[in-house]
Amino acid sequence: MVMKGHQRHLWRRSFFVREMAIPHRCCQINSKYRGEENCPDERKFQSPIDIITCDTKKVDFPPLRLDNLNSAADVTIKNTGTTLEASQAQNGSITGGLLQKVYSFSQLHFHWSCKTGEGSEHLINGRRYAMEGHFVFSRSYEIDVSTTKLDEIRQSYYYNKCLEVNPSYGNCTAENNDAIVFNDCDNEINLIHSCDVEAETEQRTEQIAARNAGNQFVSWIEQREPNGNPCDKIETTKKYSDAAAQFSKQTVTINAVLAVFFVVSLKYSCLY
Repeated sequence: MVMKGHQRHLWRRSFFVREMAIPHRCCQINSKYRGEENCPDERKFQSPIDIITCDTKKVDFPPLRLDNLNSAADVTIKNTGTTLEASQAQNGSITGGLLQKVYSFSQLHFHWSCKTGEGSEHLINGRRYAMEGHFVFSRSYEIDVSTTKLDEIRQSYYYNKCLEVNPSYGNCTAENNDAIVFNDCDNEINLIHSCDVEAETEQRTEQIAARNAGNQFVSWIEQREPNGNPCDKIETTKKYSDAAAQFSKQTVTINAVLAVFFVVSLKYSCLY
């Protein structure tokens, strides 16, 4: 949908706030730790997380601050039979801990399994548990993807299409192609120092949004110019900056999730 000359898209990504344990990738079979200055594997902060106790180090964070979350809230509860979700009319929020920014409360939900007894989304030492609860908080903001970046993605797309019809055209290290930025050749993700999970998540989410904006831009061009030699389209004198502008506005939403495991043996009836 185009709004005021700009196309808005929503990209979501989540990371998990754990106040007691952060998985650390340096655990070896001999239990000796190495590379303690390295950041944890980014994938360990994405769902589902398998918390390996031998690969976990205790990290103390400042206390979390929860605002406007109390028993006086106007709460709405939904039950699907395997998930119980609660939201509130009041605007609650969270900050502190490893969070530098303020996140608004979205909902609290519990999910479980009636058949297997393994209802948790995440794992501890490869094992799922009966139930898990999530406090979900989110923060949305808008980014501007530069038209230069969009045109780089356009050039990369046509370069790859060119190789399909002309494999001898060149490669990522060819000197005659150094002026073109190729997403498949360059690692665009530069890790934030000091293991700032919030900043890493924000950076990666914005990069995903930028790449998807570029893909939408390419699709828009292909619909209007479906024919022609892709090798001729890598460099073009035709100006696309005005057209690219409609894809430059991207709305990004990042979720911060507090996860609670129910690791005891629970007895309950399925709710329908």
